[in-house]
Amino acid sequence: MKKILLGIMGLVLIAGGCSCSKRNERGGTEVTQDKNAPTKIESTELISLDCNASTVSVVGVEEKGLEYGRYYFKCQLDKESGKVTGTYGFKPQYGDLTEYSFEADSSFLTDLDAIIKDSTIISYNGEHRHTNGIPDDFGYSFEAEYASGDMIDCSDNQSNHLSLDMLKKLIDLFAGICQGP
Repeated sequence: MKKILLGIMGLVLIAGGCSCSKRNERGGTEVTQDKNAPTKIESTELISLDCNASTVSVVGVEEKGLEYGRYYFKCQLDKESGKVTGTYGFKPQYGDLTEYSFEADSSFLTDLDAIIKDSTIISYNGEHRHTNGIPDDFGYSFEAEYASGDMIDCSDNQSNHLSLDMLKKLIDLFAGICQGP
């Protein structure tokens, strides 16, 4: 009787562990790749950007005039007014988030598109990597949408695929137009 009871308890524990739909919190990397993601964007009509990138584990940050932490860039075109609204933020590795908002004309998106097209971020389009059990302090998330419907959408919580040169250009563009909160 004791063996039967122990056997049933063991099966319940095993079955309970298998039916759990919670993400594995102790390692393992989940990778998804959209095989249909474009490798080249022909459109020059950028309509939105939502990007954040960490420099915490990147070599050469200070040499580029950047700081260790996480940078945030977000903007959206209002198709009716032609105005672009957005935010720029920075959270130092050991500090609080500072965020600025802005409004600009559509030429801002033309400049932003040039920075994106001059980078290698398109080579990661459609790739999403998530390493379980680590905080999102080390990676990046990038989403750019074009009027044509094309998108650049990629992320990795372990590595930042945005070059320091690209980050510097984004910072210069966004910080140059921002107004304090």
